[in-house]
Amino acid sequence: MSMMHRALWLGAILLVAALGGVVLVRRADPGTDVRNVTVGLYPRAVAVDARTGLAFVVDGSFGRFIAPAGSVQTNSGSFANGGGAFPSGGGAFPGEDGKVSVLDVSAARVLRTVSVGPDPRDVAVDERGGAVFVTNDDDATVAVLDARSGALERSIQVGSRPHALTVDPREHRAFVVNSEDGTISVLDTIRQQVVHTFSAGERAAPDPTVVDAPAGRIILSGSDGLQVLDARLGTVVRSIASGQTPDAVAVDPSSQLAYVAVDAGVSVLDLRSGRVLRSFAVAGGAPTAIALDPRRGRLIVTHFGQVDASGTPLGAGTANVLDVRNGAVVGTFTVGVAPGAIAVDEATGRVVVVNQGGVVRASDPLGWVPSWLRRGLPFLKSGSSGTRSIPGSVSIFDLPR
Repeated sequence: MSMMHRALWLGAILLVAALGGVVLVRRADPGTDVRNVTVGLYPRAVAVDARTGLAFVVDGSFGRFIAPAGSVQTNSGSFANGGGAFPSGGGAFPGEDGKVSVLDVSAARVLRTVSVGPDPRDVAVDERGGAVFVTNDDDATVAVLDARSGALERSIQVGSRPHALTVDPREHRAFVVNSEDGTISVLDTIRQQVVHTFSAGERAAPDPTVVDAPAGRIILSGSDGLQVLDARLGTVVRSIASGQTPDAVAVDPSSQLAYVAVDAGVSVLDLRSGRVLRSFAVAGGAPTAIALDPRRGRLIVTHFGQVDASGTPLGAGTANVLDVRNGAVVGTFTVGVAPGAIAVDEATGRVVVVNQGGVVRASDPLGWVPSWLRRGLPFLKSGSSGTRSIPGSVSIFDLPR
């Protein structure tokens, strides 16, 4: 047998092995119990109403690629609609208002989409009042939706560039961080109007904000830690240094502990003493979002996963579920591309992760073939690295016990 024939036979064997390997990898792919649904142009925030089982997903408007509504992402990273893959293209709508997708969490299905205003940033639910609040950055408003129907009820004028938003259901108050004028607008969630505005100065950065309702405190994240504010007066109660810039914050009101996501992992802070109690590293790269289920003692942390030298994702992200007592990983789930926000339905233990999507760098599928074989088999030289656009999506999974 000539050298060329041997190379051809070997190339055919390698090609079959490669195809077989792809099938094996897909069958063994983790996160098979994750359901993924496309939701819009640029999903960036989410809130869950445990009473209705609905999730409200904020979609920005940046003319990003969007797949047909209702498309479902498979674990291999491809998307399907009605059982078949959709063609390239989809749609893009630059300049139109942002939207909120109303999602039935248990059915993993988008029920409706509501226009809310230009450049929506954050969302929070007042379960007792039956209302959903969405900050709109460009027109300095907060949109108010009915929590059951998703219908837009009104818009409330607040400060300039409202970003972060959090709700105190006990006091029927919503706190809106206005990043440009350095203020916090306090809304009455029943009357749906601004009742107070106080200055927050440099603390009013467009960073994650949470409310500690039992203690009457607002927790703002800053460049080097947390600021604890009195929710009524806006005065600083305590400053807590975390050593790094917080990427996300979750608070357990019963234990008065704050879980802060930083580049190195997660730091646990005592809100009463201001001390850092412990820290633990989490595999998967720098955390992008964090959420807490205090009822089950679980902490959910998302990561981009592998990225190239320019920071472009090489594939799907991950969500690690940790035991809050010791930081041990009790479950890892494969989610969509660029996960950036998390909400937990504490009634069911169901987790909703918002994946922003974007351009993913695809590696050469035949890059493992030796160079000497490529030279002998011209058809193998066609494999090359490139990029592909992945639309935003929502990943849904149940917390492990």
